[in-house]
Amino acid sequence: MKTILVGDLHLKAQIILPMVEQKVKELGIKRVILLGDYTDAYEQERNFDLYMNELDYLFIWKSKMKVFGVEVINLLGNHDVSYLTVTPRMYSLQDADGFLSVGRKLLKLNLQIAFQLDDYLISHAGYTQDFDLEDWHFETITENLIDNLDDLEDHVGKARGGKYFLGSPLWADFDHELSCLPNPKYQKQIVGHTPQTKITTVHKGEFELVGIDTFTINLIKRKPFFEESGSGEILLYEDSTLTPIQLDWQSAEVFEKLNKTFERSRRVAKLHGIILDFEKWSITVEDKEIFLTNKEFDIFVYFLEHEGNKVSSTEINSKILTHYEKNVTLTESIDSLNAKIQPLKIQQLSDDEFIFER
Repeated sequence: MKTILVGDLHLKAQIILPMVEQKVKELGIKRVILLGDYTDAYEQERNFDLYMNELDYLFIWKSKMKVFGVEVINLLGNHDVSYLTVTPRMYSLQDADGFLSVGRKLLKLNLQIAFQLDDYLISHAGYTQDFDLEDWHFETITENLIDNLDDLEDHVGKARGGKYFLGSPLWADFDHELSCLPNPKYQKQIVGHTPQTKITTVHKGEFELVGIDTFTINLIKRKPFFEESGSGEILLYEDSTLTPIQLDWQSAEVFEKLNKTFERSRRVAKLHGIILDFEKWSITVEDKEIFLTNKEFDIFVYFLEHEGNKVSSTEINSKILTHYEKNVTLTESIDSLNAKIQPLKIQQLSDDEFIFER
């Protein structure tokens, strides 16, 4: 069956799915597989209306596709699962009633963990050597199956700041876990979860691993306030062949929609003599304003709060970098940050310890 696969949406369904729908019509698609993470986006933790509108839109869009004879498969992502198990995260919707409403709306989408597309096993993050496929992974998640999700939700690998060697099919990092130690039982897998600049295929012996999370955006300090780090490609599957399909993702129209969709708040604070602008992600030192990425800004603020004290990489990974999808290492992030904040510097004391002091 002619199928399109779509990576993580993260509260952008109303922007992305109309473009997908156009391709469905043009190409005569009969099945769409959405690879999860419908919820959560940076700085939208209190944007209750956006969560409700997004999930209502997803449900209506799925129903409309069914009328057109198009099957929509909704896989479960790591950001979605916490709403089902009622375990709020720091990046979850910060509204108690809203949090429960999100869980109820997600269940209406008939989520499942995995889908078998001929030779390809499809899941949000992939099956490493730590996890085997179970029959219930293909079943619709109902209230009766929610308890089964606990291990998948908690099993976070070290590459994502967790305590396990490898992550679950909801958490496995594509670059550092799945690509290194895939489960030998499933030699062909297609996943989302780990941001890619474009659809990426890793061939390792007999393995074929495909990462399709290409809709990641970064918040920046000036208009258009967003930049895409991904190409916005989706994946066409036809007659055992995979073909990337480009959407009109990197466009002025998409930037405009992002600005209308996502809330932006302005907060300015002064800490240890440094002015912090939480909207522009800038720091001002001795009248010099330095612009950072949102990830660099969060890292810097954490070190500033702990000025003069040793900070471990484990601490930064668990408290800061879990906010972000994995794409560069902590050392690379700090090197980039140091290049911008000179003469200030975060010093690396050892493989695992850093310190910021003036």
